Amino acid sequence: MGALAGFVAIWFGAEAALAWRAGWQLAPRMIMALAVRDLLLPILWVAAWIGDDFVWRGTGMRAQRRVDLMERPEFAGFARRRYRTMLTMLPARKHSEPIR
Repeated sequence: MGALAGFVAIWFGAEAALAWRAGWQLAPRMIMALAVRDLLLPILWVAAWIGDDFVWRGTGMRAQRRVDLMERPEFAGFARRRYRTMLTMLPARKHSEPIR
């Protein structure tokens, strides 16, 4: 238990030192906010891996696969050829679908 308390003190102490160095205002409730943030991070990671939608600057968006994008009618002609060229420059990925 003492090792855990020491680890927590070093962890949050380092964050507090960085915040102080950056000129941020330090308050006693900051330690509690840092702890809550660290406890919520695993939940956010799982939600990010499971879902495919997100909000960016107030606009709801949905992540799509490359193949799904190529099937759209507005992605025809020059854009499709340019996209294929860009894909050939990327490193090969395992389990990727062939480019049509």
